[in-house]
Amino acid sequence: MSLPKQLRDTFTPKEISFLAEQEPIMILPRYSMHGTTLISAKLPNLRALHRESIPIWLALILKRQDKCNIVIPDWLQLSYLQQKYEDEIQNPNKFSKLPWHWITISKLLLDSAVDDFMDPVYEIRSLIQDLREVRLLKARRGLKELNEVYLQLDGLSLIEINEVRPFVLKVMNQLRKLKESSKIGEQEMYGDDTEIGGDTVMSQDVDDDYAGVQINDSVGINHGSNSAGRSGAGNSYLNDSHTRVQGDSMEDDDSDSDDDIYRKD
Repeated sequence: MSLPKQLRDTFTPKEISFLAEQEPIMILPRYSMHGTTLISAKLPNLRALHRESIPIWLALILKRQDKCNIVIPDWLQLSYLQQKYEDEIQNPNKFSKLPWHWITISKLLLDSAVDDFMDPVYEIRSLIQDLREVRLLKARRGLKELNEVYLQLDGLSLIEINEVRPFVLKVMNQLRKLKESSKIGEQEMYGDDTEIGGDTVMSQDVDDDYAGVQINDSVGINHGSNSAGRSGAGNSYLNDSHTRVQGDSMEDDDSDSDDDIYRKD
């Protein structure tokens, strides 16, 4: 099935939530239950008040049925979040290390397991919101280093990357097109210089003319030597070639001869 254009470059929130629910989490069962094998997971034998690791989606089902309590992860403790917030403020060019699905998992637990938190929930919500805003601001600043081939933003979670992905892809595509067009323009500009008549081509034309003069001279000399008894085309051809090579001197001679004619007159 083909997706709409606006959904091809990013994950939907439901897709991200589905991926986050596959992560394991610790629970504290209230009852003993036999295990079972499911398509994507295996539910172990559960004993009352014995911690067990199961996928989040299964833990949420048991929680809704009042069959277990969820053990809140250490990274959702108030002290841990406060430390990460301070790290974000003190390091403006670096993201603090948090779980890959920290935003989605925190939302799932805050919505379905509020009674399992040891710290005040409103403070945790406020800190998570502050963390999101600071990290989003840093991600936008990091986009200034964006180029057509590479962008490095270490420490972002999946949902944070998903938020900036559409903008980044469009900008990188446009930068790539601009670079390719600039390369084509440079190639055309340099190509026109060599074709229209730059220094290299002009010097080559001069050399070709000079080579033609030398060839003509040699032909004239050969004609003269082969037909020594004939005062025909050979000597006249040689004289013509010398006239082209030494045009200035011949013009001077002509002017002198003209002066002599006027003097005779």
